[in-house]
Amino acid sequence: MSGLAGIGQVLASTTGRWTNNPSRFSFEWQRSTNGDGSWIGIGGITGNQFTPSLASANALVRACVTAAGAAAASCSNPFGPLARGPAVGSQDDRLPVVPLPEIPIRQSQQTLTGASTARVDFFWSDIAATRPTDPTNPNDPAYDWSRADAILEGYASRGITPIVSFYSIPPWLASHPRRPERP
Repeated sequence: MSGLAGIGQVLASTTGRWTNNPSRFSFEWQRSTNGDGSWIGIGGITGNQFTPSLASANALVRACVTAAGAAAASCSNPFGPLARGPAVGSQDDRLPVVPLPEIPIRQSQQTLTGASTARVDFFWSDIAATRPTDPTNPNDPAYDWSRADAILEGYASRGITPIVSFYSIPPWLASHPRRPERP
């Protein structure tokens, strides 16, 4: 294989050397993202060249070549890991409101973008719908962290760094008397 190990860089494979001098070859490009030696075919790439997208960031790639009539493919040594390039972020505006079981599905879709960071908004009015007895205690029973926990744990399991914003002040806090203006 030849080329630079980076997103958007063309990688090329030769057919290698085969006995009986076959005249036709097929190519399959594969990637391994978890380092356990498992390989997944990269759909739609059947020629001897491959230009990795963000879906292959930080992965190892290889080309597998099969000669016409051969029983098995011959695969190149792993190449990479492929450099990610610039940090890519995303935001799914629906995460604060979709049903909890949909959160992993939406985050899996976000993962396909190659995002390494994701902005997520939390409605403070949902987390603290009623006034807590002790607002400084995150374990106060008035707080409902279930959505925040599901979202943050989902990002952590996918290697995505969250950028968190809280907004939508709860009514019990909005009615709190204002502090006097400073002179």
